[in-house]
Amino acid sequence: MPKWDSLNQKFVELYRQGEYDRAAIFAQKSIEVQAKELGWDHPEIATSLNNLASLYQDRNVYSKLETIFNQALAQAEKSLGRTHPSVAAYLKHLSSLYRATTRIAMAETFEQSAAQISATN
Repeated sequence: MPKWDSLNQKFVELYRQGEYDRAAIFAQKSIEVQAKELGWDHPEIATSLNNLASLYQDRNVYSKLETIFNQALAQAEKSLGRTHPSVAAYLKHLSSLYRATTRIAMAETFEQSAAQISATN
């Protein structure tokens, strides 16, 4: 099992136990190891970024959440292509964040983009 996979599993374990600060450390370390071992362009990094974003979303840490969602979106677009279903998922995550932070126009833009991708897949 790759080291980054073990780190991801520890993240999930700690996250489920509500140990969010420790879980965040494991998620960040996993991303660092993945970038070294797989290269920053690997789609697995977008998944790990999304895991970390879930943690921040549960804790309403919106400033970090927006940065991570944007990183995950950029990573998915680069590695999977702009019309991949995972890209639509990241767009939906961003639209939810923008709705939660009352940036409705931005939320609607991302929702429309996600819907266009979903309609073509």
